[in-house]
Amino acid sequence: MPVATSISKFPAIRRDIAVIVDDKISADELVIAVAATSPELIRGVRIFDIYKGAGIEAGRKSVAIGLILQETSRTLTDEDADTVMAAAIANLEDKFAAELRD
Repeated sequence: MPVATSISKFPAIRRDIAVIVDDKISADELVIAVAATSPELIRGVRIFDIYKGAGIEAGRKSVAIGLILQETSRTLTDEDADTVMAAAIANLEDKFAAELRD
């Protein structure tokens, strides 16, 4: 039986990051790690690009990750989003030796 959930009246914010990680790290591992960073604010995490080739060293890949951030009780500020993004990046660096891609 489907369960209805209420829709927040506060807008969602989308932020993207790209990181370079070892080829053996799965997209699922990255998604789970990012989502666990701030589950109360991260509403969605999705991989939208994986790149290997020129500009990326052999045995590594660039993974672009989109995050949807939303708070149910208030509108998020850019500062809130920046804090969540910094924590997500730190988590990826810590767990997977990820490097932020410019």
